[in-house]
Amino acid sequence: MTSGSRQKLGPGYVWVEHQQGRVLELHGVPLASLQPASTAWLVTVLITGAGIEAQRVVVPSLDRGVGWLVTWARHRNLALERMVDEILRRPPG
Repeated sequence: MTSGSRQKLGPGYVWVEHQQGRVLELHGVPLASLQPASTAWLVTVLITGAGIEAQRVVVPSLDRGVGWLVTWARHRNLALERMVDEILRRPPG
């Protein structure tokens, strides 16, 4: 794991690795992705609402991307928790 991967987030946050990179999830809800893009990495925020806007940021390495997302999630933790709770309470369909 990279040093950025060791940065802690609260309970419920997990990194899911895919062939195309990683996804940061909270209680199973995808929040953001981190994908290789040529010689850099692309961070894409996947969830919007409650003051959280879609963002795309290019970072020079996987470690920097993980660090960027950890900081991003920490600064928005309460809003993310509320949004995910609302998403999980919605009836399917």
